[in-house]
Amino acid sequence: MKVKSLIFSFLLVCSSLNAQTIKWREYTTGDYFLLNIQTHELYKTLDSRTWTKFADLTFEGIMPADIPTTTGPGIISLGGESNSKSYILIQCTGQVYTIDLIQKVFKRIDETYYRGANCGAIRFLRKGHMYSFGGYGFWQSTNILTEFDFEGKEWVSIPAKGGVPDAITYGVSGYSPKRDVFITMGSTYLNDTKLYTNWKVDPGIFEFNIDSRTFTRVGEILNQELLDFLRSDLISLSLFTGRYFLIPTHMSKVVNFDTMFIIDVFDNYRLYRWNNPHRLAYGDLSNNNTAEGIIHLIKGDSLQWTSSLGTKLNQSNYGNKLHKYSIKQLIEESEDLGLLTDGSYLSHLYQLGAIVLAIVLILISGYAIFRLRKRKKKKALDFMLGDNEKQFLDFLLLNFKQGYVNGHQIIAFFGRHKASPESQRQFRSKIIENLTKSLGLLFNEKEILEVLPDEKDQRMYTYRLHPKIYKILTSL
Repeated sequence: MKVKSLIFSFLLVCSSLNAQTIKWREYTTGDYFLLNIQTHELYKTLDSRTWTKFADLTFEGIMPADIPTTTGPGIISLGGESNSKSYILIQCTGQVYTIDLIQKVFKRIDETYYRGANCGAIRFLRKGHMYSFGGYGFWQSTNILTEFDFEGKEWVSIPAKGGVPDAITYGVSGYSPKRDVFITMGSTYLNDTKLYTNWKVDPGIFEFNIDSRTFTRVGEILNQELLDFLRSDLISLSLFTGRYFLIPTHMSKVVNFDTMFIIDVFDNYRLYRWNNPHRLAYGDLSNNNTAEGIIHLIKGDSLQWTSSLGTKLNQSNYGNKLHKYSIKQLIEESEDLGLLTDGSYLSHLYQLGAIVLAIVLILISGYAIFRLRKRKKKKALDFMLGDNEKQFLDFLLLNFKQGYVNGHQIIAFFGRHKASPESQRQFRSKIIENLTKSLGLLFNEKEILEVLPDEKDQRMYTYRLHPKIYKILTSL
């Protein structure tokens, strides 16, 4: 029976070489399906190799010319309204289909012609709404956010606030239903027109609140090992359970002993490195296999390998086997690399040095500005005061701690004691007026002098600098 099944699968694959087909992994069941567009025949498999006919489908609103074949863009399956119905989306297009595995109906529900701008976009469902974020198209990465309008049957753009990332492309991205947040990090910004001279991997970690439509940069990838991997090549696959990001490091090569990064977004973005102790093969994508056909999630809590080795390794002990491991087991076997936002000891030292240097520069700059302002004030004081006012100010400063000076002392200081009383009064009044006006303008203060009646001569007053003005003047 097994031989007949293999022969049937071989004939099916041969006959499909010239047929228009699409293949996907069903979100609701986890099974693989292959649909022949010409014959409407739907085939099913558990291991992506041995196919059996599942049903003949009824097509509604299907235009075969609009559907790329399996050699073109990838097919995405998202959960739908029930366990039997799901959405089928075709990468690099805005096409949206539904498939009902009970009613056996394949139907197109969009009316858009949207192609080429969203290859590799992150597609997900949230509270009955369908979203497509980022992608690559028209020879450049994008950060476009769109939502499918089920009434208008079109994709509409979503304006965003906050620190919007430059790109949501070839990085690590996904929607976490439990936290109700879209997460993206390590995306690559590139533009072919600029000959890749602006190739840039953004180490920022961003969270997008869909209700408020706001991006928040919650941190930055500082782990050097992961940063080096992100900058070495475009990520071919990352899987997201809603809590854990799983990032195999060599999905485009034949590698049977390799690492996998695991990021726990519920534990402050803690990073683990799984070193593949079981020597499981990731397979060879050059053999026309899809990445998710080689390694994929099972109901979000386990990871399954399909060891499709081909003939290059020629290891019969592996063959074509399925290997399943729970995420919990992978974590237990992994090395804890600390928080994703933690760098190496050297990077921490650099950060500390940068902080200390910044503080020193701020202090030096502040001191220089302070000294410059004082110098300007002193120059302005010299410019605004006449010779008599300067002498009077020095006299007040000298006697500040001894107390108030009276009118007779002021007249004696200037040697005008032989002048007439009226001349003395006018001189004293003029010099006090000029001093108070000048200092008031310079320091923007109203109270320059403290004036009290002279206890010995009620016709006279005593004078002293206001303590605030004294403090300012002595600091110059």
